[in-house]
Amino acid sequence: MASFVWVEKLHVGVSYHIILKCKNTMKLELFSCPFFIGNIDLKQIKLDAPKGKAFLSKTPSSFNEDVHFPQESVDYLYLVIGDLLKEKYEGFTISLQGIWKNEYVDNDFQEPHIHAGHIFSFIIYEEVTDCHTIFFNPAKYLIPETMHAEQIFIPQIRKGQIIIFPSYVEHMVNRNSDQVTISGNLNFKHEHIVKEPKQTPISEAPRVPTNFGGFKPHNT
Repeated sequence: MASFVWVEKLHVGVSYHIILKCKNTMKLELFSCPFFIGNIDLKQIKLDAPKGKAFLSKTPSSFNEDVHFPQESVDYLYLVIGDLLKEKYEGFTISLQGIWKNEYVDNDFQEPHIHAGHIFSFIIYEEVTDCHTIFFNPAKYLIPETMHAEQIFIPQIRKGQIIIFPSYVEHMVNRNSDQVTISGNLNFKHEHIVKEPKQTPISEAPRVPTNFGGFKPHNT
């Protein structure tokens, strides 16, 4: 009888422990990649970009060419990118590290690649019907099929939009003849991540050297 009472108490104790444990469980999504998509006024992006043949694919591009990107366009680009990044970050600095145009007009493509040496990269869609850009899960070679994790991401994007993504994310462009994009790289420094996005209006001033709604643009 005594043993029965002990077992009963042990059973109650275990049950109570399980209940407490259940109340304190949580679901976590870790190691995610932040992507940002927003609208951009193409008329403000005045890029004078002579075309060459770049990459292994020999796609018509101004990559590594001398391009002219006026300061007013740089300032506007900072406004757009800064506003998007503020959805996740606060107290950060960005600086443009290069910009170029790619023209996919004759069954052109771009091989899988990353933008090494940078923090964030972006693609502006100047012309697009169906998006041909494919992003790959950074852990695609490590995640077994049984995990059912997403291996690729094809953004549903339209003309006049920009996508910002971590530069380490591998991506490519399928063969097509109807996509013109403007790509670039950013360096990025931040102090901390905001738990809940703050709705801070962006100043209309094109340049603010001290505080700029949570981020400080660097001159290129």
